[in-house]
Amino acid sequence: MSKISQDPIRCRVVSQLDNLASRPGLLLLLFAGTYFIGFSLIASKSVVSNDELFTLYIARLPHFSDVWAALATGAEQTPPFFYAISRADLYLFGTSGLALRLPELLAFALMCACLFHIVTRRTSAVYGFLALLFPFMTTAFNFVAEARAYALVLAFSTFGLLCWIWACEGRNRVLALAGLATSLGAAISCHYYAVLSLFPLVVGEAVRSFRRKRFDVGVWVALGWSLSPLVLFLPLIQSARKFAPHFWSKPRWSSMAYFYDHFLLTSSAVPLLVIFLFVVAYGALRRSHADLIESPLRNRIPSYEVVAAVSFLLIPVVGVVLAKAAIGAFSDRYALPSVIGLSIIVAWGLYIALDGRLAIACGLALLFCGFLAIKEVQTLRRVVKTRSDQASTLAFLEEYANGNAPIVISGSTQYTELTYVAPQEMKRRLTYLVDPEMGLAYTGTNDIEQGLVEMKLWAGLNVQPYRAYISSGQKCYVYVVNYPAKYEWIVRALQSADWGLTLVRWQGNRILFLAAPGASARSADTVNPALANGR
Repeated sequence: MSKISQDPIRCRVVSQLDNLASRPGLLLLLFAGTYFIGFSLIASKSVVSNDELFTLYIARLPHFSDVWAALATGAEQTPPFFYAISRADLYLFGTSGLALRLPELLAFALMCACLFHIVTRRTSAVYGFLALLFPFMTTAFNFVAEARAYALVLAFSTFGLLCWIWACEGRNRVLALAGLATSLGAAISCHYYAVLSLFPLVVGEAVRSFRRKRFDVGVWVALGWSLSPLVLFLPLIQSARKFAPHFWSKPRWSSMAYFYDHFLLTSSAVPLLVIFLFVVAYGALRRSHADLIESPLRNRIPSYEVVAAVSFLLIPVVGVVLAKAAIGAFSDRYALPSVIGLSIIVAWGLYIALDGRLAIACGLALLFCGFLAIKEVQTLRRVVKTRSDQASTLAFLEEYANGNAPIVISGSTQYTELTYVAPQEMKRRLTYLVDPEMGLAYTGTNDIEQGLVEMKLWAGLNVQPYRAYISSGQKCYVYVVNYPAKYEWIVRALQSADWGLTLVRWQGNRILFLAAPGASARSADTVNPALANGR
């Protein structure tokens, strides 16, 4: 085909993309449909995870004083406001998978809306659309439909950033300052590590104060006031600290690099990032000489706003330093608000690189939206398979764990998740043997063991002291997944106690033993998979 015949086609495509880019309502409607349909299905089909069961069991306690008492044990290190939100949600909508995760679903959408507004006001709607879509290219995606505090922290932190920008501009200043203090305070009241979200705003406001040669007292008071929940929750924080010495995720200096490598550059996003770089390069090569003039965007964004956005990327560094110096526990999800700054910077960078072109940006936005839809389908297939595997596990135990002997589940996560969905008769047999000292000796951590000791009081779990059970001499089945597993010590402990382990069934990664004191049995360490007739 000749170049002449190609030009009209290219012009029509560009015209259509320009037209779509100038209609933000359609773009937002496309996102809303993709987001809410996809994640509603994911939320409704997902297995309730071990962490989410902490949310559920504590949130449905009879009175809020019971919630406070449960948190005062230190076994759950999440502030009370998160449970106030969860209790209201359960009261209004019940305990279905979708209802349980509804606050997080709405919160993540709020974060996206704030990102859209922050970027749109400096560029155009299509670049705001790119900003709201970018978090789904990171593993922030995994926390959209999880009934934990992380999506709420993202929502409150992003809204706090927006309120700070409004306050700096003098827009509805009293409301903006109130929103700044309230939103950041709410974030901290949902997760203690949300205090890291103050860091970018403090740095940005410090730069603003330096440039203005005077302090904005209202902003500094609002930022300081947002820390007030920490005073109220100090007794709970002190209780939680007793779990820090043997926490499952200790802070390491390498945690900084791990975050940037694992959290912001996920393997699933690599193909899209390659396309993204190609589009940017294409846009740069198409610039005319006139386009090389400095982009007006650079003059529109105040320096303090740029500093704040960039400072979000330093949250993992600040978090690890804080954890090393004072807390003793750190997981990469605690630094999740870094995604806020990255999304804004990417959108601004695209606007500059593409000289504000609408058609290319709209094409890229549609690509991002397609990536989101594909990722949702992949996740939905995975969660459906996980639910099917859980049902298969229960069927496996029903078929091969004959009689009424207790079924000891070797992993705490498997135990809590299976107990939640098991039929009542099976639930009575499912058992977890707990011993914080032995857990520490075998695995190097015992916060999970200590947590289950407390959790059984809230959830009515059949968690029994390991030493007392061994002394009773009662035989039991032992269910193991992927033996040997790092955090599952029960098989090794039984062998050390001279209990015999007889292989009952080996099916895939599922292994079922019959354990009895002093029995003459094959050692679990020498089981040959070829001997297992279900293999």
